[in-house]
Amino acid sequence: MLRKLIQLGVVAALLAVGFVLWTPNEAQAAERGVISGLDSGDTLNVRDRADLDQSTVIGKLSNGDVVHISRETGIFYEISFKRETAYVSKYYVDKQSGSRGDTSIVVNGEPIAFPVAPRNENNQLLVPYRAISEALGINITWNQQQKTVTAEGAGKTVLFEMTPRRSYVDGSEVSVNPRPNIVSGTTMVPLRFFAETFEADVDYVHSENRVFIESDGQSVTPGEDVLSDSDFDGNLTAVVNTNGLNVRDSGSTRGRSVGTLQRGDVVMVEGFSNEWAKVRYGSNQTGFVHTYYLQMKHFNNDLRILGNPQWQRTNNRDMLNLYKIGGTTVDVSERADGFTITTNATDIDAPSSSERAIKRVRVETSGSTKRIHVDVADGYHYVYRETFGSVFLTFLPPGLEGKRIVIDAGHGAKDPGARANGLVEKELALDISLEAERILEAAGADVIMTRTTDEFLELTQRADIANDEFADAFISVHLNAFNGTAKGSETFWHGASSGPNSEKLAHAIQDAMVAKLGTHYRRVAEQNFSVIRRSSMPSTLIEFAFLDNAEDAAIVKRPGFTRDAADAIKIGLEDFYHVR
Repeated sequence: MLRKLIQLGVVAALLAVGFVLWTPNEAQAAERGVISGLDSGDTLNVRDRADLDQSTVIGKLSNGDVVHISRETGIFYEISFKRETAYVSKYYVDKQSGSRGDTSIVVNGEPIAFPVAPRNENNQLLVPYRAISEALGINITWNQQQKTVTAEGAGKTVLFEMTPRRSYVDGSEVSVNPRPNIVSGTTMVPLRFFAETFEADVDYVHSENRVFIESDGQSVTPGEDVLSDSDFDGNLTAVVNTNGLNVRDSGSTRGRSVGTLQRGDVVMVEGFSNEWAKVRYGSNQTGFVHTYYLQMKHFNNDLRILGNPQWQRTNNRDMLNLYKIGGTTVDVSERADGFTITTNATDIDAPSSSERAIKRVRVETSGSTKRIHVDVADGYHYVYRETFGSVFLTFLPPGLEGKRIVIDAGHGAKDPGARANGLVEKELALDISLEAERILEAAGADVIMTRTTDEFLELTQRADIANDEFADAFISVHLNAFNGTAKGSETFWHGASSGPNSEKLAHAIQDAMVAKLGTHYRRVAEQNFSVIRRSSMPSTLIEFAFLDNAEDAAIVKRPGFTRDAADAIKIGLEDFYHVR
């Protein structure tokens, strides 16, 4: 059994910032693009070749989907789609210009992964506020209605206004260049100003294209290594399993390409930097490649690793990253009180049961398959997410304090939703959502709103907000209409992500709605609604009542209904997070 991992360079960032969920196509450097301009409900064809007549449609994309562009060819962009080369019409792709995706930012020795790439304005960087705040240990609050960010730390308070774009330190307006902005739905703040205001040292190393920031950071504990120097002895080799694999000068997609490997090439593996391998190839050349594209062998035995656990801990969450090395695949089976990861890894470095968020860990081997069974500690919840190179888990202690709750007011603007008996769904949903925001924030939750005015958002945008914010729970607020006789409250969930906990959340809010409002208990059911299918955390879509039913309409028109409905959401969340 191999026991330790050579770690070259710094450990990967372990921050709750929304890892970039795309496959690195190492054959080419890629630009980021976002699908836009489609009519509501329409999709964009993904083709196997750059030809309208002679191509086969191999997939569909929707507004808001992110693609990574290799090159332009005629009216098409070449992209990576499910690890294959594919083509889409360039007229529906919004290139994300002005970004500096090749600039890496390292805080206290830890590189940060951003949900939206840092953006260059006037030779200064704007970065997503939540990611940099958590890396620096700064308390932040986002006010969706006023479009402001408040940050507190080191005895200072910084306020950024998005409209107009103004900045304040301890109540006094200051001139900031560049000014804060909202880019692709993500709030961006000026990196150097923000870091230095909170007494961090900022240093840009031009030769490495890296920004290094040093401050009093949070606790990040590297896991036990899995391979050591003595385990190699020139006996760890790998065969490349793809063509045009870039060899880089560092273990990152931001690294400069220094060579190319082809399918069947044999390399010597000298060590690892998380899911990247340092290899020796050709005429004694060295560089880094992503291990997904390697079939590794140690003394002629296949080697695939799941491990090198990295922890980040704060007062209201513990976060764990497990790296997938050498073509390791995983499949997760979730329970409300734990989960099982099934993997083809030959070597596993499982998390320890001594962690406060974990009650028990058990590793089981059956032939070439291994399973990690994890039971979470009493009262804790978890959110499982998977990226191309790692498994990422968030463990949440009891209570509403610090929980990131996305409240999604259904419909809006041109989409009124249900209408009956003088009631309009989009208006009621917004009123309930705004009241829920108020009372949840008063209870200590961090509430993110998909809309705070009468505006229209695509279904994909609503789920993307929750995913980009790395939310802990997603609640979509609706009211119903059918045939005039159907009545009562109903709540829906989907099993795609966090299925057992989504069902548990749906039942908690359903019970609270019926008890608080006195409505008929209609049902809790699994349904294939886009917003809850696409969200990667416990998610539920709630229907408070039927507007076209006389009995339900009377309840909705009752004084205090908005407050009672919002309170039902809070009570359901308190039950879910073991407050009561």
